[in-house]
Amino acid sequence: MVSRLMLVVAAAAIGWCTPARAGPLDCAARLMPPRSAARVALSARSLVELRDFGGHDNRASSAAPFALSPDGKWLALILRRADTETDGYCHGVMLLSRDGKRPPRFLDVGGDFVSMAGDTHGIPDMPNGAAAVVTPIWSPDSRLLLYLRRDHGVTQAWTVALGGGPAHPLTHLISDVREAAWTRDGYHVLVTSRPGVAEGERAIEQEGFRGFHYDARFWPLTETAPRPVLPIPMRVQTFDLRSGTVVDSPSPSAVQDLAGKPIGAYAFALSSGGARAWTIRTDPDRYTGPAALHVVAEGRELKCPEAICAERVAGLWWAGPMDIIFLRAGSAAEGGHQTLYRWRLDKEKAPQAVLDTADALFGCQWSAARLLCAAEQATRPRSIVEIDVRTGARRTVFDPNPDFPVAVGQVRRLQWAAGVGTASYGDLVLPPHHKAGERHPLIVVQYESRGFLRGGTGDEIPIFLLAARGYAVLSVQRTNWPATALQGRNFSEFQRANITNNADRRLLVSSLEAGVDAAIKLGVVDRERIGLTGMSDGATTVEYILSHRSRFRAVALSTCCGDPSTTMFATGIAFRDEQISSGFPAPGRACDPFWLEISIACNVAKIAAPILLHVSDREYRDSLETFSTLQVAGKAIDMYVFPDEYHVKWHPAHRLAEYQRVIAWFDFWLRDISRSDLSRSDEVARWEIMKQRLPTPS
Repeated sequence: MVSRLMLVVAAAAIGWCTPARAGPLDCAARLMPPRSAARVALSARSLVELRDFGGHDNRASSAAPFALSPDGKWLALILRRADTETDGYCHGVMLLSRDGKRPPRFLDVGGDFVSMAGDTHGIPDMPNGAAAVVTPIWSPDSRLLLYLRRDHGVTQAWTVALGGGPAHPLTHLISDVREAAWTRDGYHVLVTSRPGVAEGERAIEQEGFRGFHYDARFWPLTETAPRPVLPIPMRVQTFDLRSGTVVDSPSPSAVQDLAGKPIGAYAFALSSGGARAWTIRTDPDRYTGPAALHVVAEGRELKCPEAICAERVAGLWWAGPMDIIFLRAGSAAEGGHQTLYRWRLDKEKAPQAVLDTADALFGCQWSAARLLCAAEQATRPRSIVEIDVRTGARRTVFDPNPDFPVAVGQVRRLQWAAGVGTASYGDLVLPPHHKAGERHPLIVVQYESRGFLRGGTGDEIPIFLLAARGYAVLSVQRTNWPATALQGRNFSEFQRANITNNADRRLLVSSLEAGVDAAIKLGVVDRERIGLTGMSDGATTVEYILSHRSRFRAVALSTCCGDPSTTMFATGIAFRDEQISSGFPAPGRACDPFWLEISIACNVAKIAAPILLHVSDREYRDSLETFSTLQVAGKAIDMYVFPDEYHVKWHPAHRLAEYQRVIAWFDFWLRDISRSDLSRSDEVARWEIMKQRLPTPS
């Protein structure tokens, strides 16, 4: 509910975060992957401090986190690494030779963390906390890189040459640069900014002298003042690199020529011979639904078998005038597998599968008869691979973490039926030294399980650290929304169908419990010691489970909770009205039948499991009704509030603390282990008091 909707930010923008960081020389050393084959020990610190590039998402349709030069010889990316000691990040613009014959090098080192943000619920530029996708952009002649860099609280466009010379800022705007792109001639750069936000904030500051009128501009969950009113347009400016002049531009249409792209199409590809391929929603009047692949070549539309091309095509590329490559995104029903197809239109009636994998492939780009993709495996962090579409063979082009441990846990993908006509999957991780016949306490992590199993959605539950500690961990994949199959025309209709009779939550709980049962059937899980975790939408699922089930012995939540007061009041007028239009009861009906189904605070007598809350300072008000109600009732609940955080927590020191406390929490409640280190003496003493108050299990 509140948590899930806040996580879904519509458009990536540049964020507000300015942490402390190490100096450029230290950062260059920290960022460069080691040449030796020595592996680091798996620890909370080493997991937090992995080298990353791109954003948090690894869906097949995600934006590319690296850039391939037009001449096909080079790759560029912005490498990022957290530092738990300084609670900051190092960033560097890295240049890679595609053939691997030259060592990687940095063209620039520096800059601050860039957060994803977007407009939501009538609020402009709502920060999310997750890393934004900031990818360098090549000039048409492959000689310059254009990229965004944030310093001293403002994001500017920068350029750097491959041949040497220092990087320098191209823009010196007062407001953040949101996007930057080359024009086709290579002598001009288009830059978008949104000065209207700052202008609106200045007007609000003046309004404060008279008192703010409480209206839909408020988001009281995180802000004490109103926000500027949408819509707020983007300003587009053209920078001439030769003359240094700057002029306003009407639109960024000079960046890309998409002639022939059908209106409403998603993926689109145009061959050198004029053949077209695109995906478009089967029913454009529906809010969501399947999108089918269409191919037109030599003046006629070619029919593709519905089982292959009916939906979930995430990427399209032309390998020749009559040779198309496309990537099918893995769905929950298909066990998360992605399939790469090749269709030689003049030789084959149907596409042929080239590669089928449970790994996450995304941000793929076609060049020189190869597909270059960002890739993640369950036990391996993000890298860049090159795929031969003739054979499916893969070659690693760049691995930023060659020192990551090899033996982090035994991973097995499980599939199960989640309901009538619905299926899903999860990844079961067993301890690295698991032996036949051993049964381990189980921790369930939500709500997406693709690629590297780092910390679940929000990256707050350290899966491999728990496995090393002796737990079995089940990372579950969310099922599709049941309303997807219905004819909802807008978000309100879509959401109403999901919450009617709690259709969505019932399906999710059925799937999650089916996954737990599948793990138990393998004989590797102690069914009496099962812990449950949740973040955002996953936290909402936990709330429903705790109101209806009692099989889980301990819970850790990263956001909380959907209760009458927080949903209707703490989130403001705009969100309140949106929820009411989607079927939520109006204010004044606390704990009516609707809330009795889903609210922890309205089901306090049913709550038996101890609950740990790790919440941000900008969202903790959402937790107060649940926390106070359970604490006064003598239930076991403990809450920690992290400063300067958003929906997704971005501070490295905070993530380290969460990792460590989550392990200590489950050790205490599921294994009767109390940490002896002095840093946890106060919290363990508090937990002991909670345990003494709990009723003895019957």
